[in-house]
Amino acid sequence: MKLQYRKIPDRLPKDLARVLRRYRFTALLWQAVGRVSCAALCAGLVVVASCALDRLVDVPGLWRAPLPWLALGVLGALFLHAFGHLVRLPNYDALAGELDQKSGDRRDHLRTVLDLSRRPEPDSFFVRASRRSASARWQDRPPGALVPRRRARRWAASCLIALAACAVLWHVSLVRAPLLWKRFLDPLGNHMRPTATWFEIDPPAPGPPRTGDALPIRARLAGR
Repeated sequence: MKLQYRKIPDRLPKDLARVLRRYRFTALLWQAVGRVSCAALCAGLVVVASCALDRLVDVPGLWRAPLPWLALGVLGALFLHAFGHLVRLPNYDALAGELDQKSGDRRDHLRTVLDLSRRPEPDSFFVRASRRSASARWQDRPPGALVPRRRARRWAASCLIALAACAVLWHVSLVRAPLLWKRFLDPLGNHMRPTATWFEIDPPAPGPPRTGDALPIRARLAGR
């Protein structure tokens, strides 16, 4: 791609240059929201799948050892992909074409003025008329409103719903999420099996015990 498409020419009117910059900034913002949400959701799915497998099947720790690195690799790769998209040099010619298309401008006023601003020829009547027409079209129209946001909102909503579901499951004792999380982070550590049998003992009655009183202890058996 030619280098001239990577920057805004100095001869372009300031109001039109502001339109291009605002559209690019808003587009990058929503793309970052979508890509970061996608990265978090994909990495979270790897964690949930690993914990669900560990909860249902007695998987040896040596076999579960690569799973944390897999989740970290997925998260890192998607984050790098999102960051690389943010630092990539823009193509203002393509951005101007997108704005003309989404605004319903069949004559491509913004793209035409951008192309004319790169030429060294002196201003003519056609150039001045094109600049006035383009400036009039974008005078009261916010370019950020034309940025597509549906996909980013879907990824963000999916990520928030998954986070809320994990927060609910964390407090369900039958799931044993805190233990599964510890076993996921430290697969080779000395942790009890989530499918093992464990006891839950009720606390004694309130008040100090008296000599000779019988203290009943109630225990519940759970697990496999």
